[in-house]
Amino acid sequence: MDHRRTRIVLVILLLLGVALVVSGAGCTGAPGELYACTNPLVGRLDHLGKLDQCCAIDPCPCSCIDSHQYPCDATTGYVPSNILDCKLNDAGTDASASCGGTCAPFPPLGEWEGPVLFWSGPSGTAPTCPEQAPAIGYQGHGDDLVSSPLCDACSCSPSTGRCAPPASMTASSAQCGQPGTTTPFDGPVAWDGSCSAHDCIGPAPQCTHGLSVTSLAVGPLVVADEVCAASPTTSNPNTPTWMTDVLACRGLVMCGNAGAACVPAAMPSGFKTCIYHDGNTPCPDSYPEQHLAYTGFDDTRACTTCECGKPAGGSCSGTLTLFTDAACAMQVAGSPPLSSSGPACVPAGLPLGSKTLTLSPYQAGACAPTGGPSGAAQATGPSTFCCLVS
Repeated sequence: MDHRRTRIVLVILLLLGVALVVSGAGCTGAPGELYACTNPLVGRLDHLGKLDQCCAIDPCPCSCIDSHQYPCDATTGYVPSNILDCKLNDAGTDASASCGGTCAPFPPLGEWEGPVLFWSGPSGTAPTCPEQAPAIGYQGHGDDLVSSPLCDACSCSPSTGRCAPPASMTASSAQCGQPGTTTPFDGPVAWDGSCSAHDCIGPAPQCTHGLSVTSLAVGPLVVADEVCAASPTTSNPNTPTWMTDVLACRGLVMCGNAGAACVPAAMPSGFKTCIYHDGNTPCPDSYPEQHLAYTGFDDTRACTTCECGKPAGGSCSGTLTLFTDAACAMQVAGSPPLSSSGPACVPAGLPLGSKTLTLSPYQAGACAPTGGPSGAAQATGPSTFCCLVS
């Protein structure tokens, strides 16, 4: 019985040893799947820039997968420019010598993609991906979205208005600002400034006030019916446009076990060797030249009705003339100037029989406009391309 147990243990140990040998030479593909891979392509990336050293994702003409041979498919993004280079890779040989160009380092860890061949230029002129990197890895736009407002800016005309007599004129037995007996010396309702004996003060029979007058307090001139006219807006519909297009091409041949991608010596016109990352990200030292690209834009532009705020700065001025008689014939010395900026104090005495008011033209003010264009078109979906300095 002991000999039988010993044989069973030896068989189990032998099977475990075989499994370890196979797994040591293989490459893990999908979870739980083990490919027999005698000569993995160290550092090989698939068309998405992910590690695929056993060609489990993208098949190639000289795949290292012994039990999974596939025909070459140009859509996979891995098409060696030279079958010999691929065979050298399969054999585990450093292919940098046969690259025929420069071996660009793999990007640092942290979701960087590449290396890729990167192009940017005027919108609508993007080339096709070159044979050295035939698969499109990224298409977008440069950092130069151009747009204009959907309508003209709002503006307001200078204000219009009219000048009117002061709201009150009050005679007092004391100096202006001092306590005393007071009585009105106003003009009639809707007074236009012409000669008026309304509220006269004196001994004349038509006067109802006999107050001994020392001063006359005159309120500020009234600025009436002020308004500004809003300028009509002109619609200007337009679509934001990109001035620059961006293209990134995948499929560079790997430089064997060198941990790098083979960049052709004769670089296609307008292309750079770059890596890229979602978002606006600082470039690593190995790829220092930064370019920002975007996939779309968010357009929040709009237009609303133009309106004008309350006028400010408009003014009125005028001259008040006082008379001792009721017919505006015998003028009291002095004609005090009046304005809309504040009240005036006029020395006066008996009698105050009549008055006239001469108003100057209204002086225009200004209004602040509201409404019109708002919002902006802003680029969205940023990616950072970091390139070798050419």
